[in-house]
Amino acid sequence: MKLLNVYDYEKAAAQTMPQPYHEYYAGGVADNLTLQENRAAFDRLKLLPRIFRDVRHVSLETTILGEKRPSPFLIAPAAMHKLGHPDGELATARAALGFGMPQILSTLSSVA
Repeated sequence: MKLLNVYDYEKAAAQTMPQPYHEYYAGGVADNLTLQENRAAFDRLKLLPRIFRDVRHVSLETTILGEKRPSPFLIAPAAMHKLGHPDGELATARAALGFGMPQILSTLSSVA
């Protein structure tokens, strides 16, 4: 399976994770309004390809609160990382460190 976009990753997760774990990650609460709004906002984002541009030295580097970061991304707080990896939030923290990406730890972390 080629993973070309976020939705491909979601399909792959559904095929590889135990069903209750995938339902926890993929679901929302109550009427799923926030989940629906998040998906709609994501779908509104458009990547505009630029042709005839020099792309040999592309960088996502940015400055956030006066500090240079390798990219504008961070890992938002989410609970129960151990459903996805035995090391839970520790595995997520190691990955974040490897990419120079901030991670916000949830108060419902599965690691003490």
